Amino acid sequence: MIDKNNEWISIDDSLPDEYEAFLVSDGKYVNIAEFNQGEFLPIANCVLVNVTHWRELPQLPGKNEL
Repeated sequence: MIDKNNEWISIDDSLPDEYEAFLVSDGKYVNIAEFNQGEFLPIANCVLVNVTHWRELPQLPGKNEL
């Protein structure tokens, strides 16, 4: 599911596609996680507790924006 406005999505409203990376939040912290087999798994060395929202990663800057 692609959110055209790239806003935070509650896990109560929708869950992301599997095997992709997303920004996730518990309302206080933001981390990068992969959604795999129905759960968010941290990509970095961090602990995910009570993920409540997710959103797609932003686009990388283009060559002219670096």
